Amino acid sequence: IPSDLVAGQYLVRHEFIALHSAEVYSGAQFYPMCFQIQIDDSGDLEPETSDLAAFPGVYQGSDPGITIDIYETITNYIISGPEL
Repeated sequence: IPSDLVAGQYLVRHEFIALHSAEVYSGAQFYPMCFQIQIDDSGDLEPETSDLAAFPGVYQGSDPGITIDIYETITNYIISGPEL
């Protein structure tokens, strides 16, 4: 979390994506987790629009990191979703 973030309420979401059945469309399994934080310091860094995400809509079933056969040799994995 940036130390100079603007004060306010933030919802932080992360998830595990199980890929053991992801070789078929809609085979990936999502396990989302969220927590809310209150930032009290008065920083001046506001999140860029590109740093924000809306759910549903962040992932598409056709994303390379969502529909993937993990049992084949993978030389590079493309992480789906917004920037960290």
